[in-house]
Amino acid sequence: VEACEQPEGYTNQGGDCDDIDSVANPFSIEICDGIDNNCDGQIDEQYASYLVGDTVLSAGQPMGIAVDNDNHVHLLWKSSTTTNMSHRVRSETGSWTAEAQVISPDATGDFLDFAVDGIDRIQVAFSAYDGASTYLDFRYYDIYNDTWSTPLMVDELSSSSSISADFRLGIDTDSNNLPSIAYYDSDNMEPILVEVDSPLNNSLTSLSANAISLDYGYIGFTGTHIDVAIDGNGTSHAVWFNDVLDAENQYNSVTNGNDEGECTDFWGTSD
Repeated sequence: VEACEQPEGYTNQGGDCDDIDSVANPFSIEICDGIDNNCDGQIDEQYASYLVGDTVLSAGQPMGIAVDNDNHVHLLWKSSTTTNMSHRVRSETGSWTAEAQVISPDATGDFLDFAVDGIDRIQVAFSAYDGASTYLDFRYYDIYNDTWSTPLMVDELSSSSSISADFRLGIDTDSNNLPSIAYYDSDNMEPILVEVDSPLNNSLTSLSANAISLDYGYIGFTGTHIDVAIDGNGTSHAVWFNDVLDAENQYNSVTNGNDEGECTDFWGTSD
């Protein structure tokens, strides 16, 4: 409308997509209500769900998610289509890369977790079966050279193809871009933290790491589920589930460079 003065009910801002609904305008924040609130031509775009790949529901921990320093979302999962570990990346604009195979052979990645470090390198810990035993392996991806390292063994989890469906693992990286991996050692019935101190490069053929028992003084009385986070001082903080004593959540921490954790803290029950 052209007029010498702004008519009532009109604005001098173009792009309004709904003259009847005052909530729908270019200045509105998109909410999940089936309406294009911010007039960008998309409805509920921030809340949409996307099919990114088929996974193996029988696997115990078959997927993970992390965000890099450029706000790209990385997904890793055990693919039911290829039975290998797959990777996809979502950009800030919402576009997805094609599914890419990360790790083979079959029966790999039933349990996995990963982190993106300070230089946008993906570091993944995962279970792998070689036809005789099940191992906890580690691998990392150099986005600048577009290459994956060879799989590096962290520990043997089982002398067979099976481990408990309740098995879990966790991984985080410190300020030096080195990982700590927490997992449950079923043979010794204890939670373990592995602090890797090997410089990560593509010529690495084995890991130099410090394996620490987290269940200090209570070896043989620990359950499964576990995770780890590293703070800004390099201290690894781990929590795990004890299903033997009293269904307790237990916590311990390991200061960077130490060879043992603090006394185990029993901090709550889990129903």
